[in-house]
Amino acid sequence: MNFLRTAVNYLSFVFAGILLLLSAIVAQLWPASFWFDVASVRVEDSRVGGQVIMAVSRTIHRDFTGEWTTSLRRLQDGKWIAYCTASGATNYQTDSSLPDPLTLQWWTYPDCHPIDEGKYIMRTTWRIKGMGFFPDKEVQATSNIFVVNP
Repeated sequence: MNFLRTAVNYLSFVFAGILLLLSAIVAQLWPASFWFDVASVRVEDSRVGGQVIMAVSRTIHRDFTGEWTTSLRRLQDGKWIAYCTASGATNYQTDSSLPDPLTLQWWTYPDCHPIDEGKYIMRTTWRIKGMGFFPDKEVQATSNIFVVNP
């Protein structure tokens, strides 16, 4: 009888371990879009010293804790040169909305404003922090090329 009870306990632990391993594997397969999607990031042309207006189409499907990094590059001598980088962390919630108007100053606060005359492109990366067995996931969006005029 003790042998049977020991065998059942052992098999229960093995089964629980297999289930734990399978759940970790499945979590690895879930894409970032399970939590967050970004359809577009558009930046309007502007003037030096003026507000740089943006339009972002995004959907937060589930609440999550995340980090973001935005890199602004400036066209110089035919090459995109790093101009400014801003980053931060926040809690994203399904009922969140962006400010109106949405500005580059808000998007990159406090690091990338004002910006000089030139032609720019911007890339934002969001890192969705893993919960429990979930690994970190990333979403990236690149803006259109925009111009800051004198």
